[in-house]
Amino acid sequence: MMMTSLGRSARLVAALVGIVCVAGCAPEGSSPPSTPAPAASTVPLSQPGLVTVTGQASRGAVVALEPAEGTPPAPPGSVIVDQRGQQFIPALVVAQVGQPVEFRNGESIPHNVYVARAGSGAAEFNVSTDPNQAYTHTFTRSGLYEVTCDIHPSMRASLVVVNTPYHAVSSDFGSFVIMNVPPGRYRVVTLDGGEAAEQIVDVAGAHARIEPAGR
Repeated sequence: MMMTSLGRSARLVAALVGIVCVAGCAPEGSSPPSTPAPAASTVPLSQPGLVTVTGQASRGAVVALEPAEGTPPAPPGSVIVDQRGQQFIPALVVAQVGQPVEFRNGESIPHNVYVARAGSGAAEFNVSTDPNQAYTHTFTRSGLYEVTCDIHPSMRASLVVVNTPYHAVSSDFGSFVIMNVPPGRYRVVTLDGGEAAEQIVDVAGAHARIEPAGR
C-alpha cells in the first residue's frame, strides 16, 4: 500500500515529543508558533557516520524517511500501547511493518482492542484484553489504522504503520528529530491532519535539516 493513500484517512490526534532514536542514541484551534532551527552545537549527535535529521512540520505530523532503495529491517523490540484510565496511551502510535505492537491492559477492568483500516473499515483484528494481560500483533501492511475498545467507545487511538524505522511525530511546536539515519537519498512522507505529502531529499553530513512538503 502506498503511503499517499493515507490522505483519505481521518484526522490524527497527536502530542508526542518529536524525537526518535534508531540503533541507539549517543491555544487549541490555532497554529502554534514556529521554532527556529537549532544551533549546530545543540543538535543531538548520532552515531559516527550517521546523520541527525531535524526539521519543522505542523504540530503532531508523522514524518517518515523511506530509503530510495531497499527497506531497512524493523528495530528490535515491540511498540507498546497501554490501556489505562480508559484511554489508549499513547493516542498516536507509529510502528514499522514487521515490528510487533503490544497492546496491554494496565488496569483492573476488562477491555478489548478492535483495530481497523481507516477509510475502508476493514478489520485487522478484534480481541479481548483481560486485566493485566496483553495481545501482540505484527502488521504486514503500511497505512493508517483506527484503534477502539468495544467495551468503552470513548477509547480511541490512531496507529500509523510505515515502511521505515526512521520516523518521528512532531512536537507541539512542530519540531522533530530523527537520529542515526544512514546517508543517502530518501522519500520523505509526511502525514499531517489526514493528508499525505511526499518529497525526495538527500541526507548527508552530521546534521541535515529538511522542510517537509505540505507545510
